[in-house]
Amino acid sequence: MAPGYTTEYIYLFVCSGLEPSSLAADDDEDIEIETLTPDEALEAIESGEISDAKSVVGILRWHRLVESTNR
Repeated sequence: MAPGYTTEYIYLFVCSGLEPSSLAADDDEDIEIETLTPDEALEAIESGEISDAKSVVGILRWHRLVESTNR
């Protein structure tokens, strides 16, 4: 889907206290998990490594939320 011409919504969730767990993957799933620190995520946006809008917006909104709660 292309959000530019549909009524698609994207929801952002902040989760904490998570623990690793694994489930059997579907045959066609090829998911790699990459963990970044908050600073590494911001650097990845600045360098263009992360460039899709939904990820950029999610990271920047999360950063603002963390900054506002630490004041």
